[in-house]
Amino acid sequence: MVAALFASVIFALLHWPNPVLVPLTLVGGFAMCWLFARERNILPPGVGQAAWADVPLARKQPAHSKAAHQCQRNQHRIRPMQ
Repeated sequence: MVAALFASVIFALLHWPNPVLVPLTLVGGFAMCWLFARERNILPPGVGQAAWADVPLARKQPAHSKAAHQCQRNQHRIRPMQ
């Protein structure tokens, strides 16, 4: 447990400039270290990391999607009727 805490603190400090990521990586790093120590297999933490990495992607729509949609809709430079 001490090694997992030490590793998670180091991992969190590597994300120091971002005040949101520091506590998240502290908790997430500890959870991944604890899971690896419990299971003695790299796959469960890897699957957890992959699942956690997809959470922001599933919630956020890309900023360029509206512009891309407008570009596709108007690719032949047809002016909308007024």
